[in-house]
Amino acid sequence: MINYILNKKAPLFWLIFHIILGAISTVTPWILIFWFYSVLGTSLFRLVKSDVGSSVPLVFLIAYATSFELLARMSGTSPFIPYELGKYLLFFLLVFGILKGYRRGYIGWLMLILILPGAFFHLAGESTFKNIVFNLIGPVNVALAVIFFRNQEMERGNFIETMRLMIYPLVSVLAFTVMKAPDLKTVEFTLKANFETSGGFGTNQVSTALGLGAFLVFL
Repeated sequence: MINYILNKKAPLFWLIFHIILGAISTVTPWILIFWFYSVLGTSLFRLVKSDVGSSVPLVFLIAYATSFELLARMSGTSPFIPYELGKYLLFFLLVFGILKGYRRGYIGWLMLILILPGAFFHLAGESTFKNIVFNLIGPVNVALAVIFFRNQEMERGNFIETMRLMIYPLVSVLAFTVMKAPDLKTVEFTLKANFETSGGFGTNQVSTALGLGAFLVFL
C-alpha cells in the first residue's frame, strides 16, 4: 500500500485523498480506522515476507503509520486506534527492524542500559507496571531509534518520499482542524490557548503537528 501512496504519477491525488480523509474524520472515524489498518496490515505482511536487505520500506512505514496518532485522537477512534498507539507501534517496528539486522548505533544499547534502573527504582515508592511502561516507552524509543537509524544511508529520493509520507497525515490534521473550527468572528480570543480554533483538541499537540508539517514542506 505504501508503494501506491508513493506513486510519483499521482502525488496530487494522494494529497487530495488525505484532505478528504481529514474532512470525513470530522463526521465518522470508521473510514480512518479502515484506512489505517489496511495500510498497516498490508505493509507489515510485505515486510515479514520480504527478504530485501534494505531498511527503506520499514522507514517508510514508520514515517507514515506513526504520524496518524494525532488524527486518530482528534477523530475519536479509541479503542480501535488506542491512545499512545504511536509510541507502542514505533517500539515494535524499531524492534522488528533491529531483529532484521539493522543495528548500527551501539550508543543506543548504552542508553537502554542506563534507562533500565528506572524500571525498578522509583522515588515515589511503588509504581504500577502501566505507569512504568508509560513513562519509559518514550526514552526507550529514543534509544531504539539510535540503534536503528544511526549511520543509515538514504538516497535523496527516498528521503523526500519519507518526508511526503510524514506530511500526508499532517495534511489530514489540517483539514480536520479547518473543518471543525468555528467562524472566527464568534470566537473570543484571550491569552489562553483556544481549543475551538484547534478543532476541539489539545492546542499544544495540534500546533506542534502543524508546525512540524510546515517545516517538512520547506525541507
